[in-house]
Amino acid sequence: MSDTRLLEMTPAGQPTTSLLGTPYHLGANRRAMVSLGPVKLRNYCTFKCPFCYVQGPFPRYQQGASVQDIISWLLSQREHYDIVYISGDTDSFAPPRTQEAIALIDALRRVDCDVLFTTRHLFTSREQHGLAVLARHYRQSRRLLIGCTSVSQLHHPGLEPDPIAAPATRLEQVATLRDLGIRSVLAIRPFIPDIPAAEYAEIAERGARSADIVLGGDWYVDPAGVILSQTQRVLGMTRARPSRRAPLDFTDDATPWDFYVHDAAEAAVRAICAKYGRPFFMRSDPAIAYLRRAAT
Repeated sequence: MSDTRLLEMTPAGQPTTSLLGTPYHLGANRRAMVSLGPVKLRNYCTFKCPFCYVQGPFPRYQQGASVQDIISWLLSQREHYDIVYISGDTDSFAPPRTQEAIALIDALRRVDCDVLFTTRHLFTSREQHGLAVLARHYRQSRRLLIGCTSVSQLHHPGLEPDPIAAPATRLEQVATLRDLGIRSVLAIRPFIPDIPAAEYAEIAERGARSADIVLGGDWYVDPAGVILSQTQRVLGMTRARPSRRAPLDFTDDATPWDFYVHDAAEAAVRAICAKYGRPFFMRSDPAIAYLRRAAT
């Protein structure tokens, strides 16, 4: 995709075209991953979760692109995807850009495809109203609007530091999004080996019944150890060893990363989901396939 045309901004603020490669990600699984990009070059995401892959050498998306720039790029690549993910490289819904991210969901109606967003942001009542209106529009267009609320811990707050809202309030949001007409996903990921499986099971116990589906996931750590070191400072130490090394499949960068697998956590969460009759997946692709089948 090195010859893909994309939009850049001139000093006058007008879009222009260049041949610098794609600023976002087009996956072989027909998904496009976009975001509002970094808040600032050295303040990449408002939420600074030490375990998150964006804290390592994850490729940075385009900075300063407007909603219109993103839509124009997506329309130019329309034959390559059938779902759009927000975000991938940052939490676009984190303040101060929540309204802009909601506007992006609205603008994506022009693209006419399913949309999935993931966030740790706690939506206000006004923001919830806007999302409810958009959910109705997506249903009328027979497209899925999927909202993933991330909750990665209950008893290790340093993993999700301020200004991230408390886990209990985000677990309540899982039910709220479902009530708004959004396909609501409880994203309990990544499974970090040093966190007891019982803690992840507790998250599932408290949130799975309110969700349409539950997602888990392995922990991705950069080979230089930046993410590992940051997480160790919170948890004290990491005794586990990576299970395998492979490139991430949601970026064009072929650099291998370390994958940490927490089989006990996966089994515990899967058991809770089975108890309440909630589908559980370790990757988003089969989860989306399930929601599409359920919508037909």
